[in-house]
Amino acid sequence: AFLRGLYDTDGCLYVYQRNGKPYTRIEINSVSKPLIYQIKLILNNLGFMFSLHREDRYKYGWNDLYKIRISGTNMTKNWFYLIKPENPKHISKFSRIK
Repeated sequence: AFLRGLYDTDGCLYVYQRNGKPYTRIEINSVSKPLIYQIKLILNNLGFMFSLHREDRYKYGWNDLYKIRISGTNMTKNWFYLIKPENPKHISKFSRIK
């Protein structure tokens, strides 16, 4: 439920072409390092493959941004199966690639 709420409000689903086929990436961003590392633990326990990045935004006078990315159509399908997002925008995008 926590991941669903976070993703529905602050998450993104990117769909782009890769080798002529749709390729997807789910992304959750936060300036809170502890939050991102707690999400990392949850995703590990659920068996997701993902990457974690830190974007240095010091030159803009902003806090660093931490990004969790779940890439690939299979991982995206797994995300929608386990997490069951309810945001109509995400559901609509996902249904086009399904």
